[in-house]
Amino acid sequence: MSQYIALVKETVQLREEVKFWKDIARQQSTYSNQKDEENRKIKSKLEEQEVALLLMKKLYTADVASTARSKLLQIRIIKRLVDEKFEGVLNLQKGSSEASVI
Repeated sequence: MSQYIALVKETVQLREEVKFWKDIARQQSTYSNQKDEENRKIKSKLEEQEVALLLMKKLYTADVASTARSKLLQIRIIKRLVDEKFEGVLNLQKGSSEASVI
């Protein structure tokens, strides 16, 4: 009889231990799932940031190229205007030189 009581106590104790470890396993599983979800969110945000960075780099490159083209166009316009004024001055000089010869 005492063996039976000892066996029942041991069985109850083992069931309690099994329940305890099942609870621990459930908690760990829940914690793991939460961490997995957090990691997915972080990864998603990181991917968004990478795309944003790529777009910003492309925008910057386009802006630099546009600025360079604008400056080149401005330089060409200024050069053309200077050339036209210089040619005008040369023509005036030629005209005045020819007039003084006559």
